[in-house]
Amino acid sequence: MTKTLIIVHGFDGASSTNPNAICLHKILNHASVLKAVEVITTTSEERRKEKVEGIFTHYIPINRGNDGRLDFRQWRREVEHYVAEEISFNKFTHLLTISFPFDIQMLGLALKKKHPSLRWFIYELDPYAYNRVLRWRRSLFPYRLIREMLTFSHSDKIFLTHELYKQYSQTVMSRYDERYVEIGIPALKISPSKVKVQSDNDYIDLIYAGSFYKKIRQPGFMFKVFKCLVDRGVKVRLHIYGSTDSVVPEECAEMLGSCLFVYGRVAPSVVSQVIAEHNVLVSVGNSVENQLPSKVLEYIGTGKPIIHFYSITNDPAKRYLADYPNCIIVQENHERIDKTADDIHGFLKTNANVILSASKLEEMYADHTIEAVVARIELELKESFHCGGH
Repeated sequence: MTKTLIIVHGFDGASSTNPNAICLHKILNHASVLKAVEVITTTSEERRKEKVEGIFTHYIPINRGNDGRLDFRQWRREVEHYVAEEISFNKFTHLLTISFPFDIQMLGLALKKKHPSLRWFIYELDPYAYNRVLRWRRSLFPYRLIREMLTFSHSDKIFLTHELYKQYSQTVMSRYDERYVEIGIPALKISPSKVKVQSDNDYIDLIYAGSFYKKIRQPGFMFKVFKCLVDRGVKVRLHIYGSTDSVVPEECAEMLGSCLFVYGRVAPSVVSQVIAEHNVLVSVGNSVENQLPSKVLEYIGTGKPIIHFYSITNDPAKRYLADYPNCIIVQENHERIDKTADDIHGFLKTNANVILSASKLEEMYADHTIEAVVARIELELKESFHCGGH
């Protein structure tokens, strides 16, 4: 009998707010072969184990270090001890570790070395060595690269997003090509919902779901464009879910004043409901080529109007949005704010009440749906399970 141990940060069933844990939740809901599983995850509370939606889950507390950051290294050591003392580890035939953080992959490496017969699958959603956020200390790049190559060399299969597959296949990491499986991200659910018909006198509520980051996803240009619209008397309001007031730059918040609403982190079910109930969705692209904001895929599944801002030529979201007929893609250019505002205003006039049909979305994005992504994962797992796990 096959049994799989999964290790991921921030898993709590449908209440998960960590993007990678949300991906796992969707996989578990759709993968028929992943029934005999247990999950080890983080929690800010006491250690406990319980069933979450039928999945036996081990919660191991994670503390903050003196710098206020989550101490994943200490958590990794505690999990190693927990596995050795509290879990009959020999009952597991397979191990699935999901980044971020990279300490989870290092934990997988330690378990693989102790149990060589274990089939170890890595699901790499966030790069490590090639993570631009970490590159402020360039001297550490060789160290990170060696660590990532070490984990890859001991793994049996490596599931990658389309973006990471492209990058890893073109770098020194290509030596592990035979282990790579181009999976994608399980985020696109085709579920168009009726739009609320907007009259010329109604406010158009724009929904941004996600976080902002100083190094890879800055909202400054977006705020300047929307301020231009508000100053012209265009009736728009921006609602932000996923970023707190402290994350939204103060100068940006001041631009929109009473037309800006920031709700902070909320449950995924709340975000999904908000997206379903409002017409126009806003996306801000990353300034790196190897990481796609997963909300882009969720947005596409609704068939609703999308306003996408991007800052780099090879913006990964453009691959998915280029043929999406209900969006406007605007490049960051601070010398063209007025022109960009004109374009978006025109788009809102013509598309605010437009929604694409499910059949159209299935025709265009069948290969990117949650079901398609999970099917690729299942194919690999079934092959491994059929071989008896060894």
